[in-house]
Amino acid sequence: MQGTVGSGRFGACSTVRADSMCSMRLCPSPLARSLKAIIAASMLLAASNGTPSALAADEDRTPSSATYHRVVELVFGSPECDRSTSSYSLLMRFLPTQGPESQILICRHKKGDFEVTYQVTPENIDHRILEIYRWTGREDPQEMAAKIKTAKTTVEVNQLEMRRLMTRYSGLRFSPLFDTSVIMDGASYQLWFTAASNKAHYSLSGSLNGSLKDPPLVRWMAEVRYFVDQSQLRGPGTPRRGRTP
Repeated sequence: MQGTVGSGRFGACSTVRADSMCSMRLCPSPLARSLKAIIAASMLLAASNGTPSALAADEDRTPSSATYHRVVELVFGSPECDRSTSSYSLLMRFLPTQGPESQILICRHKKGDFEVTYQVTPENIDHRILEIYRWTGREDPQEMAAKIKTAKTTVEVNQLEMRRLMTRYSGLRFSPLFDTSVIMDGASYQLWFTAASNKAHYSLSGSLNGSLKDPPLVRWMAEVRYFVDQSQLRGPGTPRRGRTP
C-alpha cells in the first residue's frame, strides 16, 4: 500500500492507493475542519492554563544542566553547623543519574562527638523537572524547586565508627590530576569542608556505589553514605563490619 499527501492546511486531500486499479480520496468535511480549528485553539490556550502546552510537548527539548543544578541548590539549600559549638563541618551531596539525590551534613562538635543530618528526595530531580517542564512549558528553577520536597532527619550514628571514618578522611591521598574519561551512568559526588580558617570544595564523578576504579575520595564518600543509610535502618548499635568499596 502506498500513500501520498497533498498540500494545503485543511484543504489537503490524501490519496490512499491499495493497488493500481482503484483509489480512495480522503478529504476533511467542513465539520472536521471546524473541529481541527477548535483543537488547535485549545492547544494554544493550554500553555496559559497550566496544562501540557504545544511547546512542552516537544520531547526533544529538556531543561538545561544549569537549571538542574540551580534546582538542586534550592531543594537542598546549604545547611551549616553551629560555629559556636562545632570545630568543622562536612557537607556531602550525591547526585546519581538514576534514583533519588541525597545530602549529608556532618558536624564535628568541639566536645568531640559528631552530629549527622540526612536529606533525600523522593525521586530523581532531573526526571522530575523534565516532567514539570513538559507539563508547564516553563524552565523556571524557583517554580520547579517548589514542587520538590525532601525528607530530612537527624541520624544517630555510632560515634566510634564515625571517628574511624573521619580518621580515614584525614589520611586520604590522591593526585590532583583526575581521570578525564566520562562516566555515563554513575553519580556526581560533591563535598564541602568548612573549618574556622579553611574551606575546600570537591566535585567528582564516580560509580553509583563507589568502586576501586574511583578516586579515593569518591570511595570514602560512598562508604559514608552506606554507613548513614545503615544507621537509619538499625540505629547506632555497634560498629558495622564488612563493606568497603
